[in-house]
Amino acid sequence: MHYDIALKELLRHCGQAILEHLVGLPVQTSTLIEVPQETTSVRRSDFPLRVTTRAGEELLVLVELQTRWQADMPLRLLEYRARHMLREKVDALSVVLLLRPGGDVRDVYEDREVRYHYRVVKVYEADAREVLERGPVCLLPLVPLMREGESLAQDADRRIYESNLPRPVKADMLTILTLLSGIVSKDLAEVLLYRRRDIMIESPAYELIKREGIEEGLKEGLLRARREDISALLKLRLSPPPEELETIAKRLEHITDLKRLQALLILAAQVSNIEAFEAALETEGEG
Repeated sequence: MHYDIALKELLRHCGQAILEHLVGLPVQTSTLIEVPQETTSVRRSDFPLRVTTRAGEELLVLVELQTRWQADMPLRLLEYRARHMLREKVDALSVVLLLRPGGDVRDVYEDREVRYHYRVVKVYEADAREVLERGPVCLLPLVPLMREGESLAQDADRRIYESNLPRPVKADMLTILTLLSGIVSKDLAEVLLYRRRDIMIESPAYELIKREGIEEGLKEGLLRARREDISALLKLRLSPPPEELETIAKRLEHITDLKRLQALLILAAQVSNIEAFEAALETEGEG
């Protein structure tokens, strides 16, 4: 999955808002650090940010993305912390952004030699409605993952689309919203893609939508809907025998061109009898 890349883009645009509103850290500036991928220990879910607080303190905030809790996460986070502190020579704050519930979630690791505290931000417990109504626009891509967020995702989409963000940033935010919605519901992601594909394709992150299969899922959904519309319209207007309608439905299954199905839908609204529709279907063939 490519949710980690989507989050990286979100941190690039909105690191300060995420740290302030979700982590509770008063941030003056934040910059995502690009880390060379030279060792196997550098993972795509590691996101270091160099931060200056409002009190003037400089530190690293080390963000670890977890879709769900994993038992070995604290040790990996500890390794992550040590590696970046050695590189950057700055004190560090470790944060886990946990997107979905499940597992034995803890905010401390302890063994014979080490006691290690880190912050766990349970995104799924955040109030989606509060973020939607009062939060900064750049937090809205996280709304679907929050409490009651699935039902508010389309409102978040609308608020981003109607915002004053520059168009390239808006395209990124809508694309990230769609990708993260896919964690909750592929159907929801397809709905959002259908609404905003015209602007999303301007985002470099749109390639991730193709990799996740959301675009293909949207196409299949539209094909299915057009076939069902044709059958329903024929049944309503012409009342063909059930077996005849079933035969037509099976033939429609072989048509994978959306424009052709749209033309057949228009034809279904115009023909005076079922024989005329079947004749047109026969003439066009079963491409």
